[in-house]
Amino acid sequence: MKSSSPDLCYGDSCGVVQGDNSTNEFVSPTVSLWRRRQSGSNPVAYASVLCGIDPVSLTDLAQLQVAASDEAGALLDSVEYLTRTLTSTVGTTSERCVSSVRGPIQWGETITARANALGNEDVYVCAAAGRTFNTTENRVLAVALAAIRSAGIALASPSGEFVDCETRSLVEARVAVARRWLSIPRMRSIPTGRLTTRELAQFRRSRRTSRMHAVIEFRRRQHQGFGDATIESLCDPWTTALHGYVDSTLKMLAAHVEVPESFQCAEETISGGRVTFSHPALSGHSIAGLALMGVPLLPPAQLLSGASWAGELPAKGTHVNSRADIERLLREMGIAHANTR
Repeated sequence: MKSSSPDLCYGDSCGVVQGDNSTNEFVSPTVSLWRRRQSGSNPVAYASVLCGIDPVSLTDLAQLQVAASDEAGALLDSVEYLTRTLTSTVGTTSERCVSSVRGPIQWGETITARANALGNEDVYVCAAAGRTFNTTENRVLAVALAAIRSAGIALASPSGEFVDCETRSLVEARVAVARRWLSIPRMRSIPTGRLTTRELAQFRRSRRTSRMHAVIEFRRRQHQGFGDATIESLCDPWTTALHGYVDSTLKMLAAHVEVPESFQCAEETISGGRVTFSHPALSGHSIAGLALMGVPLLPPAQLLSGASWAGELPAKGTHVNSRADIERLLREMGIAHANTR
């Protein structure tokens, strides 16, 4: 759909060309907005707000894409070497002993144990020393393998229906390999719960990270979430048109106010500086659509005609059809020409 105004562009025909003359790349508005995602922000949450799709479904899709990625394949190719060279340390575990002592006595636990043993004075709880593989480096490896294993659950979800037969077979095979490695004695004792900030900091300082290149690349792929083509495929025609409007409006705003290159996502809202965006299909308690300092910036009414979620846009706001509408709004807000270029 084309606008009567030369300032705005909607739909698949919009976009910019990035790169030098030898590597020109057409970037659609949807991809342009996706690439504004702040490094380290949750890709599933961002994609959900950008495209208007349930985050649970996107989580399953992201797991499947990561499990089918080249990085997942490289990780599984290197896992035999990594499990043979697992780090270990000496740890202590509480051991209940009767008529013997096998290490320092833990008197608090011993008194409790004796009370439960009807006062038997021969019961002791000792801190027994032993070798453990529960180290930070091994935890990172185990968590990565568990992420591939969890793709098996995603295959059984509704998102699995959109996976072609070849990809399904690949993911199933990789899930089986990850499950097998996690079941070996050395790996079985390593927790696969979420890594803490402290553990990640320790891992970055570890001297062993040079040998765990495949794990690091896999984690980087996890943080990427979705590729550009996938993000575009998640959008219906009206969402694509809405992204064209948002992208064009942001560029016009950038001529007068500061619009960050990177946007963060929180509470079903994408935000950057004074600008916020929330897809009308998932707006929740946020302002649906594009807004500047809480003022809704509404697209031309005909742009979203037929969209099931068009009625979620605010009834009141500023309709933006051209650059002149932006400049008039900024003058009314007292911030006109604050960043004129």
